[in-house]
Amino acid sequence: MSAIKPEDIIATLQSLNLIKYWKGQHVICVTPRLIDEHLKTYTKNDTLQIDPEKLKWIPPNKRN
Repeated sequence: MSAIKPEDIIATLQSLNLIKYWKGQHVICVTPRLIDEHLKTYTKNDTLQIDPEKLKWIPPNKRN
């Protein structure tokens, strides 16, 4: 329903070094230190500004 594929989630977690491929499967691998490093990377000043007027999304079941 969300149009988010498992591959999208895996790619995102891999880019954040939160997942490893081990013995033929993906395993979530998170430590408190890794979380702290990610939190330090993002400050309140680094928030992403989104203009809702520019955001266009049509659910897959509504597309022609």
